[in-house]
Amino acid sequence: MGSDPGSVRAGKDRFARWESDGTWARIEQRLQTDADACGDLGWRAQVDSSVVHAHQHAAEGS
Repeated sequence: MGSDPGSVRAGKDRFARWESDGTWARIEQRLQTDADACGDLGWRAQVDSSVVHAHQHAAEGS
């Protein structure tokens, strides 16, 4: 994704759509199936791409 707000919004929308329609669950299932077939399944991965921004004055005392 670029820095253009439109492309960021489109990426967020796509992520949410894939979550709600089960795309991410199918991807995870396929990866686990492939890893199990190779004898490599012994882990569980979670991905979190959260970003939290604070206002520039948030660190100042009251």
